[in-house]
Amino acid sequence: MPTPNSNASSTLVTRSILLVAAIASNAHAAFEPPADRPNIIFIFSDDHALRTIGAYGSGLHETPSLDRIANEGAVFENSFCATSICCPSRAAILTGKHGHKNGVLGNADAWNAGQWVFTRDLAEAGYQTALVGKWHLKGSPADAFDHWQILSGAGGQGHYFNPDFETRDGRAFQTEGYSTDVITDAALAWLDDRDGDRPFLL
Repeated sequence: MPTPNSNASSTLVTRSILLVAAIASNAHAAFEPPADRPNIIFIFSDDHALRTIGAYGSGLHETPSLDRIANEGAVFENSFCATSICCPSRAAILTGKHGHKNGVLGNADAWNAGQWVFTRDLAEAGYQTALVGKWHLKGSPADAFDHWQILSGAGGQGHYFNPDFETRDGRAFQTEGYSTDVITDAALAWLDDRDGDRPFLL
């Protein structure tokens, strides 16, 4: 659960590189891609202060699953979120551009789904790409991911309990449960159903 943080500089980048801790803590470590095309699990945590994760030296909370992912993956210690609010930070990560270049300066700004996003390049390189959880940009992910199941309702934020979803194939439905558990289960289901011979980005 996010903790309030009045110091904007410490909301740093934890929000940028980490996507569903529970995924890596389950028995899905058996996915062994070729060494030159590693699987990518990207955990995006809203408003998550740097001081709340053990891998960054925090003693405030115990985060064993995130710490294990960090130890086995990558930790970014000198990266910054130029616009540390929901929509602009997502747009910046997808496009590699600041808000004044990608067009998303605030949560109310429209998302230009036609602009370049890194996920399309990964798909062209043979990766399977999926987004499960909070999208929160105005408009759909369109073809930015092969598979997507995004939260709807509450202005794109989604509800914490019994969340509503939209999918790339046009389905809309509600799933009972706490949103973190529901998102984790949906991500694991996608991992189970994907082509095991190809690398993935989730």
